[in-house]
Formats: sequence, C-alpha cells, structure tokens
Amino acid sequence: MTIRAHVVADHELIGEGLRSIIGSGTALHVVEPRRGIRRMALARVLPPDVVILSVSDWNDTSALLEQAIKSGGSVLVLLHEVELEQAGQLLASGATGVLKLSQAADCLHWAVPAASRGALVLPPEFSSRFLDTYLKPVHACMRKNAARDRLALLSPRELDVLRQVALGRTNPDVAKDLSLSVHTVKDHLRNISRKFSESTRVGMARIAWEADQAFGRDKPPV
Repeated sequence: MTIRAHVVADHELIGEGLRSIIGSGTALHVVEPRRGIRRMALARVLPPDVVILSVSDWNDTSALLEQAIKSGGSVLVLLHEVELEQAGQLLASGATGVLKLSQAADCLHWAVPAASRGALVLPPEFSSRFLDTYLKPVHACMRKNAARDRLALLSPRELDVLRQVALGRTNPDVAKDLSLSVHTVKDHLRNISRKFSESTRVGMARIAWEADQAFGRDKPPV
C-alpha cells in the first residue's frame, strides 16, 4: 500500500534528506520560520496520510502542528532533542508521534507506516517512561471510574458480600459475619458475577479494589 507522505521542514537540505529516506512520491514543503505558515498548502490534490514535521523553533513547531493536523493526516514530529515533557505536550496537541531527527534514518521506515495507521510513535528509549508517566495513570483512572460504575449496579447487600470477598473471606465466613445463610451468600455472588460479567472471586474482588472501596489500609494482594 502506498503511503502519501508530506515532509514539512525549515531547511531544504534536511527536508530533502527526509524525503529520500521515506521514498519517492513524498511531497516536500520548505517553510521559512515565522513566515508563510498559514499559507502553506499541505495537500495539493489528495490529503496526506502522514505529515513529517521538522522545524527547529519550538513555537513554529507548535503552530505548524496545528495546521498539519487540519490536513487530515497523522503528524509525526522530528526534533533535534526530545524531552519527555515536550513529547507529552505535542501528543496532547494532536501529534501521532515524536522522534529525534538523528533517529530518522533508523526509525522512519517503521515510524511512517505506524503513524499512517494512527499508532503512537516514540523514541524506543522513551516508550516505557512515557507509558509510566502519561498513559498508565490515565488508564488506571479510567479503570477505577469504570469499576465504580459497576459497583453502582449492586444492591447494598451485594456490596456487603463483595467487600467480604475482597478481604479474602470464604462463603461460610461471609455468611457468619453478615448473619446470612451460605446459600444466600452464593445467590448474591451469582448476581454479582452476572452483573460484572466476571466468573471468578478474584476478578470480582479486583473490581472492588480498583474502585478504591474502604477495605482498610492494606488491600489484599492480587
């Protein structure tokens, strides 16, 4: 499959180098810093699949990124030096990926196809740090909110039973603590399992732990 790529650079030599790495058919746009940014037309006939943006000045990078996103393609930003915070800002502003310019020769052969599919593209040495700093906290928050929404499906008595299960108690223990029959505890667990679409006790307990319920200071290990 042919990928329509557009290189946007503020130095023609760099732009031609990137163009040669990506391959024939790649359009090149050379822009002067702080001039002609608004007038730059990325798509002459068809919109690009990927825009590779390499501009020295940070402010120009931000301005061009906004315009490049409007072209309809994914945007891969190349910087001389990549800091984790800068990469986070660019991705939050709509960039699909951020790489060091010095990594272009080694990385563009896989980065351009990945960006064309909307995949996140980062310097290999940044991937784990970025996940830990930005994505894992967001994912954890989403899981916690989803877990709380699922707990809202339970009756007060079902929630009492789930709290006991999350503490690692057996069905007879739960029955004794809540003054219920073991049969009733089993009925509640079946209802919880059905509402959560979760068949195991550990899976049900995990949802409760993710919802950050008050099970004491030390939550049971998974």
